[in-house]
Amino acid sequence: MAIDWSWVGGVTDTTAVVSIGSDAAITSAELRLSTDDFATSTDYDDQGTVTTYGGHHCQLSATGLTANTHYKYRIVRDATEDSHEGEFWTTPAALTPQGYSFVHASCAALGDLDTGDAEGVHLYCQPGTFIQNGDIHYWDDASASGVDVKFSFIEGQVERANWNKVVRQQNAVYVYDDHDYGSNTDWDEETAGRENVSDGARAISPRYEDLGSYGLRQSFQVGRIYVIILDVRTDRQQPLATAPRTMLGTTQLAWFKDELDAARDEGYAAVIVVSSSMWHCSGIQNFSEATEDSWFQYSDEREEISDYLNDGTLRPQTLIIQGDQHTPGRLSHVDYSTGFKSNPVDVYNAAPMQSTTTATVRGYNWDGSVTSGGDSQYGHLLITDGPDGTSSIWRTVSQPFTANAIFAMRLTTQLNEAPSVTPLDSTEAAVSMTHATDTAADGMRILL
Repeated sequence: MAIDWSWVGGVTDTTAVVSIGSDAAITSAELRLSTDDFATSTDYDDQGTVTTYGGHHCQLSATGLTANTHYKYRIVRDATEDSHEGEFWTTPAALTPQGYSFVHASCAALGDLDTGDAEGVHLYCQPGTFIQNGDIHYWDDASASGVDVKFSFIEGQVERANWNKVVRQQNAVYVYDDHDYGSNTDWDEETAGRENVSDGARAISPRYEDLGSYGLRQSFQVGRIYVIILDVRTDRQQPLATAPRTMLGTTQLAWFKDELDAARDEGYAAVIVVSSSMWHCSGIQNFSEATEDSWFQYSDEREEISDYLNDGTLRPQTLIIQGDQHTPGRLSHVDYSTGFKSNPVDVYNAAPMQSTTTATVRGYNWDGSVTSGGDSQYGHLLITDGPDGTSSIWRTVSQPFTANAIFAMRLTTQLNEAPSVTPLDSTEAAVSMTHATDTAADGMRILL
C-alpha cells in the first residue's frame, strides 16, 4: 500500500504543499520533512482522516520553513513512514537579491517523459521552479465529465515514473490550456464541465492561493522576482463574441492589475507573467494570429494590459512566458500599447515537452532563428541577482543527457538594448552545470 505519486508546489520562503495519491485508500497521512537526509525530521499537517476521492488522495502543507533551504519529504501513511520521497528548495525571502531558475514547458502528450528530460529539469531547478504552462495531457475532453474524471486525466500523467519525478523533485506550478481544459476547439467559459475541470485541477495540483470558487490564477514571489500565473481559459469568451472580448474576465483582469501594482509598489525588480496562450505569435511558421488560439483574438484586452504597463509610473521589467507554440523562441521589446510607449516586454516560449515541434521561429524581431524537430525540449530562464542588479539568461534545452544534446541558444540583453545571441557548444550539455557554476559564469545585468 505504497504512495503512488506526489506533487510538491505552492512553495514559498516558509511554506510548501504536497499532494499525494495512492491506489489503496489512505486512513491517515502526515508530511515529514528533513534537511539532513532524514537523520532528523519534523512532521507537519497530521490528517487523521483522509476522505477526498474515497480516501485515495489528499494535500499536506508545511509552514515555518527556512528560506532558500533544500528539504526532502516523505509521507507517514497510516502511522508508517512510506519509502516514497520527494524534494524541493524553499524560495529566497521576498525582496532578497538572490539567483533562481525557472524551467518552463507546455504541450505534453499521453505517455511518460524520457528519463533525461526529468533529470534535466531537476538539474536546472537547483534551486528552481518548474512551470507546466498548459496541456499536461491531451485527453481533449470537452464533455461534462465529473470532477473525478477530470482529476484522473491529470493523475494518469503525473503518476508515470518520469513525470512524477518532475512534479515531486522541485516546486511545480501548473495551469491548464486547451487540450487539458477542454479540447483543441472547445476551451472557454462555455465548455461543458467547466467547474469540474477546474475543481479537478485544483484538487491535484498544489497552489499558492485560493482566489474564488474555481480557476487556477495565482502569484508568488522569489527574491526580487514577482511571478503572476494567469488562467486564460476559465473566464474566456468565445473568440467570435462581440468585441471587445475578454480572455481573463472582469474579476481576473482587475486582480492582474492589482498584482502588477503590488510588484511595483513593493519594489520588485522584475515581473514574470505566465500565459498558456500566445501573447505574440507573428513570425511563427504555420501560425497565423488571425486564426489561431492567441491573444490576437482579444487585442483590445491585450492593448489595455499593455497600456497599464505604460501608465507613466516606473514599473519593473516585465517578461512573459507563453505556452502553446510548438517551437522555441525569444522575442524582445514587444509592445502592444496604444502608440507604442516605453515599457515593452520580452516574450519567451519553450519547445514542447512531448508534442512534436511543428513551427519555426522566423523574422518579426525574433532574436535568432531556431529550427527544431521532435520533442524533449523545454526552456530554462536563469535569474542571477546581487546587490548591483539582476541578470537573465534563457536557453532552450534539447535532450540534455543524450550524445547529440544541443543548447539551442543563449540570449542576454541589456535593458533597452539589442540582444546578443551566442550559440552554445553542444559539448556543454554533458557538463554538470549547477546553479552555482552557472551564476559564476554568467553574470550579465539586464534588469534594474
